Amino acid sequence: MPSNYFCSPLRTEMRTPSLQFPHSIGKSFRIFRSFWAAGLLLLASCSASHTFTNKGDKLATAGMHEEAVQQYFLALGRDRTYIKARVGLQQSGQQTMQLSTDRFYRQHQDGNYRESIRTYRSMETLASDASALGIRLEVPGMLRVDYEQDLDRYLAQQYKEATRLNENRQFREAEQIFAEIKSWKADYRDVAELSRLARIIPEYQDGRTAFDAGHYRKAFAHFEKVKALDPSYKETAELSRVARARAQVRITLMPFENAMAFSIPMEIPRYTQSALAVLGNEFIDWTEPANSNQSDTAFVGTRLQLKGRIDELVYVTPQMQSQERRGYESYVVKEFNKERNRMENVTRYRKVVYTEIQGKSELRVRVSYQLIAQANGMVVFADVAEETAEDEVHYVTYGGNRQNLFAGTWRSLNEVHPGDRVLDAPFQKRDMDRLLNAPRQFRPSGELAQEVQDAVAAQISTRIAAYEQARLNP
Repeated sequence: MPSNYFCSPLRTEMRTPSLQFPHSIGKSFRIFRSFWAAGLLLLASCSASHTFTNKGDKLATAGMHEEAVQQYFLALGRDRTYIKARVGLQQSGQQTMQLSTDRFYRQHQDGNYRESIRTYRSMETLASDASALGIRLEVPGMLRVDYEQDLDRYLAQQYKEATRLNENRQFREAEQIFAEIKSWKADYRDVAELSRLARIIPEYQDGRTAFDAGHYRKAFAHFEKVKALDPSYKETAELSRVARARAQVRITLMPFENAMAFSIPMEIPRYTQSALAVLGNEFIDWTEPANSNQSDTAFVGTRLQLKGRIDELVYVTPQMQSQERRGYESYVVKEFNKERNRMENVTRYRKVVYTEIQGKSELRVRVSYQLIAQANGMVVFADVAEETAEDEVHYVTYGGNRQNLFAGTWRSLNEVHPGDRVLDAPFQKRDMDRLLNAPRQFRPSGELAQEVQDAVAAQISTRIAAYEQARLNP
């Protein structure tokens, strides 16, 4: 059976080959299911191929062969054996080749070399794509000589313009042209070397300009790009080393004022040190006041101090609220089922009262801080960080059988009312069990203090990192 049997446009229905199923029903069903799934996939493929082919046929009828070719390719992408699409691609492909040939000659005669090159390359691409599907479309051999002539002329024009731009030190503009030349002919003359220099020189010059202006962080970034292209270019390696050393920032983490003025000690500098370590910024270093050595001549970067003050520290002690709630406790009784003529277990509910308890503790802190240049006392930036840590306790207590407790509503403990409800849905029971087993102790205030200090330190370190990154664009 041919591979495009089912997709053939000459057939109007899908014919199913006869199958001899084995006697096992389970195995028969699996075979049928597999065959049915394969049939559905085949039908989907056929439908897509048929749709794209119809579009291609309509475009071809309208004389839009280049657009029709794209539709036929889409159809054959679903089913490369679809005969109608293959015929359409062959016919419209030949028409497209003829149209492209006429276009190429017009562009060649007009001296529009860039477009003539593009037209020829598109013809080669079409022929190659069709060949991958086993369809032969040929680029007229007589075009090759004119194409190569146009390519040489165009590349010579572009090369001349790029070298002129290079001589005028318009390196970035020259690089764009060199990149285009390489896209047409990678080994054209010395374009590879000129292109490399067109990228290196402006980066090096920008690095020197930033270095001379004292913008060492920015200079280092430029020199690193130059090193990636040519590690031995001029004195780039040494300039990069010096720029990196001078771009370093060493921050002395000073004790914060009022750190011991409250009932809960605060150690913001220690937490900030950990937060800066997490950032992993190679240009940021830190030290404690006792280790800050002004006579350390090996360090040539910028010395800064982080100073701050604990403006507010408020601990809201837990305030517990207790409230009686109405609910039900389930129990099982045996009852006689007349229809089944036997005793059965039946779940019943008795009205009960349980206690719901909840409360919240809170720790709030507000910190003002400054980053100061150690050399002249200038404030680099100042900011305020505010954070809050909370803990909530919410649980249920019950003196009866906890496993059988359900939430609910009722009006009277001893009388039945139409509005009485047992909330016994699975999710409602899960909520009750969660409250019955919930923690009943608040987290210590020390844990809340750690949480707010972590958060404050994260704010400070992020602010420092933003300052450091801003030095890339001073």
